[in-house]
Amino acid sequence: MLSQPVWVLDLASERNVYANAAGLRMWGVASVEALRAREVPAMSAVSRTRLEEVIRRSVSGEATFERWTFYTASEPQTFDILMQAVRLGEGDVGILSIGIPVRSDLSDRRAAEALRYSRDQITFFDSDGRALYRNAAAISTYEADRADLMARFADAAAGDRFLEELRRTGAAQAFVEVTTAAGRRWHGIEAVATLDPETGGTAYVVGEHDVTALKLAEANLRLREQELHQAQTMAQLGSWRLDLSNQTYQLSRTLSAMLKLDPEPIDAAKANELLHPLDRENFSSLLRGIFNGAESAEGSSRVILHDGDVRHLWIRCAPERDASGKLSAIIAVVRDITEDVRARQRIDFLAVHDGLTELRNRAGFSDALDQAMARTGQAGGSLFMIDIDGFKEINDTRGHAVGDTVLVEIGQRLRNAVEPEGIAARLGGDEFALILPYRTDRRELDAFARRLVADLCAPVMVDDVPVLLAASVGISLWPHDASDVGNLQRNADLAHYTVKAEGGGFAFFDRSMRDAADKRRWVIDNLPRAMKSGAIEMHYQPLIRLSDGVRVGFEALVRWRDPVRGLIPPDRFIPIIEECGLMATFGSHILWQVAAQIQRWVAVGREPGKVAVNLGAGQLLGGDLVGDLRAILAETGLDPARLELEVTETVTVGRRTAEIVSTLETLREMGIAVVLDDFGTGHASLTHLRRLPIDRIKIDRSFVANLGVVNADTAVVRAMLDIARTMDLSVVAEGVETEEQLARLIAIECPLAQGYLFGRPLPPEAPDFWRLDDGVAVGAGV
Repeated sequence: MLSQPVWVLDLASERNVYANAAGLRMWGVASVEALRAREVPAMSAVSRTRLEEVIRRSVSGEATFERWTFYTASEPQTFDILMQAVRLGEGDVGILSIGIPVRSDLSDRRAAEALRYSRDQITFFDSDGRALYRNAAAISTYEADRADLMARFADAAAGDRFLEELRRTGAAQAFVEVTTAAGRRWHGIEAVATLDPETGGTAYVVGEHDVTALKLAEANLRLREQELHQAQTMAQLGSWRLDLSNQTYQLSRTLSAMLKLDPEPIDAAKANELLHPLDRENFSSLLRGIFNGAESAEGSSRVILHDGDVRHLWIRCAPERDASGKLSAIIAVVRDITEDVRARQRIDFLAVHDGLTELRNRAGFSDALDQAMARTGQAGGSLFMIDIDGFKEINDTRGHAVGDTVLVEIGQRLRNAVEPEGIAARLGGDEFALILPYRTDRRELDAFARRLVADLCAPVMVDDVPVLLAASVGISLWPHDASDVGNLQRNADLAHYTVKAEGGGFAFFDRSMRDAADKRRWVIDNLPRAMKSGAIEMHYQPLIRLSDGVRVGFEALVRWRDPVRGLIPPDRFIPIIEECGLMATFGSHILWQVAAQIQRWVAVGREPGKVAVNLGAGQLLGGDLVGDLRAILAETGLDPARLELEVTETVTVGRRTAEIVSTLETLREMGIAVVLDDFGTGHASLTHLRRLPIDRIKIDRSFVANLGVVNADTAVVRAMLDIARTMDLSVVAEGVETEEQLARLIAIECPLAQGYLFGRPLPPEAPDFWRLDDGVAVGAGV
């Protein structure tokens, strides 16, 4: 029945005394008589030693499963062989062998010599697919212009896919149409990556065999390939015989061991009880197929062992007939496929579950959310997006093993919180999600969210040391907040990002979050085009010397002119640009504009004085500010003494203060003045102020607004002026809007001021831009 070769070696005569049809073909003889008359080829010392070990193990009742290569025909043949001792007549001992054909293993050095003379085409390619070596079969198959790997593929796209897979994974196999010396043929191609011994680079060994005939008989090919795969993966091979005369099964020793049974005949009814109840009908169908005249029948069934273990068996049955041709027994080959089944089940599980926490993974979460939204309809539900705050710090300080322990515990807490009606998922890293169908009541969800956050923030004990946690949770409801998976998830993410920025906790999605996100997206999407089209404008506000009312400079203030939204102030887009890491590029663009504008004024005889430009944190910490300024000064020819750069107290305080101080010192060495903006609103101490390389401070407008109204603010402004004089720093008062504020600043001898009282920020082309050239009537209005 078997398509694999089977033969018996008599150890006494060292001759083969039996073989099935496949075995006779393997040994190259036509009959058992011819086999017995033929001497077995002489064995090497190594082969004899291996055979003696097989005999020794067989005597103790063991079977042996080994790989042997035979030189019995025109080419070497390699088999995985199941060998076991059997008793022959008159007390002789033989070796029963079942051979499973093995295709030449390209990575097996022991087979290298056989591959050279194999009828399979073997080619050694370099990493670009150029042939470095071909065996005789490959040379006769492909003409010289088809030697390279890609040239042989009849379908170039198929060749590209094959080479891409080979380069990506180091191995590839395919059945493809190729162009050979004999025309177009179908080849089975297998390739593995290896080391080129000459160059040390990556090379590929490719083996091919012609499968055209099998391709034309595709149904037969599928059957044979299935049998080959089953044989190759067989870890255990058993058999049984059902004697129809007495309805008993005789199990082979291997099958008995597999099923943990004594090797004795077993009644058919009792054997049927071993089958899983759900599989008994399937097994009966196999037997009915043989009773109805089929030459073979196959299928799988589960068997429940006496210890409760469930094993999956693949069974192939065939009829056994007596001399009259009557069906007398059913015989079967059995293979234990339990590990294969469990592996497939594990693969199926991992396709939609996270391997660490065993919660749904991102793919499983998306499917579950889609199904939940479809199932609940208008009844709706809620989605929780969860982030464990500071988890990276846990990995960095305690190690990834501790981090994994924390993730497993978090997963269990989430599972406990929502099962059985809800679904928990790990989306990746420290990101989790909960799906709660039919849960839409805001008061109930608020209470649930509070309990959830408290539970997630409870410490996790690892090696008796508590790991402290914090969590941020964003919540969106369907269909109230969104009716599709994508928008629902984005809305929950927006709520999550909002609460995370506020220090953790939970928040429900509301429309203002979407509006803020839309504005953020609008800025990010349109900023490059705005910079290129000139929509980013610079407006200039005059800086006035209070002793005589003369304008001594400007502050450059950025505006964004949009055809739909109009003139957009900087507080609407600068924070977004900073958050997105675009400030270095955007700030350089502004500096170029200001430098060019100063040079245009100078060219037409206008004297702008010093022009101040605000610097963002991203310019000081995220870009090459010094390099950008050197390039700008060199290209525009601007005198650096005409430029002032303003930085805020907040930017200068932090871990990277030393780095910022160094940059500011370099700017001053270049001749550019440095101004500390919004003085009095940050966290700078006098010691910090003394360390900063600055030329001027700007008193924040909040203090100027309360001059004469709040005595404390007036005293603070006086103190600022005293500190500045002591440190030889110039002072500007910002936000001067009334005559009373101006009078008080003059009274306390503030040297410089700017504000709406003197002029609003204007574009250079405004008609009254230069109206202050003749000075300001200080104390008498503007």
